[in-house]
Amino acid sequence: MSLRSLVSCGLLAAGALLVDPVLATEYNQIDAGASRIAFTYSEMGVNLDGGFARFSARLVFDPAKPEAARVAVDVQMASVDAGSPEATAEAAGAAWFDAAHFPVSHFESTSLKALGPGRYQLDGNLAIKGRTRPISVPLGFQAQGARGLLSGTFQINRNDFGVGAGEWADPSIVAPAVTVRVSFVLTAAR
Repeated sequence: MSLRSLVSCGLLAAGALLVDPVLATEYNQIDAGASRIAFTYSEMGVNLDGGFARFSARLVFDPAKPEAARVAVDVQMASVDAGSPEATAEAAGAAWFDAAHFPVSHFESTSLKALGPGRYQLDGNLAIKGRTRPISVPLGFQAQGARGLLSGTFQINRNDFGVGAGEWADPSIVAPAVTVRVSFVLTAAR
């Protein structure tokens, strides 16, 4: 074997050792009990926090092959917590999420692209109250052994989905922008 061949083989072997084994891990389950979907909204200039207690998600995610990722999330709208008993009852009602007529909000991914190490952009369609809009979600990913954390923060305009009707449509009472935070604990495929 020539010196050139030995050097080439050595470089290939060294490169193989430097590859992070997590990058070859495919995650296909979300631990809903450890995961969170939360939001912040502003009512009369005061920021308030809320979230959803019940949701399910299906995903296929390999950090080494982001283009092959698929994500779908269904949120049970009656599980909303808007920060107080009164706000929660109002949020589930007809003027807001209308959980009686639209019990599930649905997100379906259309693409995932890498933005850099551990950073991605997830594009997809979000449906709330029968209205579907495209959204983009910047995500970060951290591997933690056979588990991983996929999290991100993005904004939606509640008016795009007809959320907050009647007196609540006034932006001086409740701001149109809602900040959504997702934190999904993933489990690797066995």
